[in-house]
Amino acid sequence: MRNCYGKFILAGSVTRNASTAEEAESKGILEGVRRAVQQRLKRLEVETDCKSAADFLNELTSNLSWGASNILKEAKNLALYFDYVSFKCCNRSGNS
Repeated sequence: MRNCYGKFILAGSVTRNASTAEEAESKGILEGVRRAVQQRLKRLEVETDCKSAADFLNELTSNLSWGASNILKEAKNLALYFDYVSFKCCNRSGNS
């Protein structure tokens, strides 16, 4: 996690089960949103390389599994906490 100046704030990892890569990415997004709420951040930008997850979170047509959709619904509900939130898709080469 970085602040608006690109300065490191927090990193973490969580062990979870996932049946697909899409579900794993969705769980990662949810965990990141949860951590941002815990940090009491007011603005949040989430970048993911899972286009279908970003589309779902931006209320665009997506072809997500039922499991991933339910995980992301929770992330969307938590996102109401923020004054500003953005969900973006970026290529894997762009998120390193």
